[in-house]
Amino acid sequence: NVGQKLLTRLPDGTQVYLNSNSNISYSSDFSEHAREIILTGEAFFDVFHDDRPFVVHANGMKTEVLGTAFNVKNRAGEDAEVTLVKGTVRVKTSGDKSLILQPNQQVVISTASGEMVAREVNVLRYTSWKDNTLFFERTTLREAIREIEMWYAVDIDIENPALGSCVITAKYQNEPLGNVLSSFQFLLNLQITKKNEGRYSINGQACK
Repeated sequence: NVGQKLLTRLPDGTQVYLNSNSNISYSSDFSEHAREIILTGEAFFDVFHDDRPFVVHANGMKTEVLGTAFNVKNRAGEDAEVTLVKGTVRVKTSGDKSLILQPNQQVVISTASGEMVAREVNVLRYTSWKDNTLFFERTTLREAIREIEMWYAVDIDIENPALGSCVITAKYQNEPLGNVLSSFQFLLNLQITKKNEGRYSINGQACK
């Protein structure tokens, strides 16, 4: 559900942290042969190591591992991401393009073109959600607001579109929504208005 996170354990002992508005499914014979999962949304996997392949399917993208820890993000309308914390993974697209990731690397797959791009990242930026920490590192306001909307199950309208490209670097652990919005207001000189329960608007001048 929106605004809720869940830690679950698969039949093979793998731990899965599900982010807000995310779900997984797998067949009843999951542990017998190949371990295969279908993911919608975002999840962090800490995979129990054994000889059976562990595969995550996410909208045409396939991530294959044996024993490792990694994050998969697959949300409608956004580029897909796989971020590796430890171990090794192979990421394949529906067009049979593939890349092998090393720890602290991320692959981004364009939903428009299917292009795969690998890069070095600070994995905390992409995995800290499982520890109830919002971590923004030169994140655009547009992207940060999307995360906040899912995190707190609210709607936030950016009245001045130019504000969407402002960037923010900040970290919030178990903070109530009011504190996060007050911090954004101070850091980016914004005007934040509560329209009604669960709905806010943001306005201000474009960032320099």
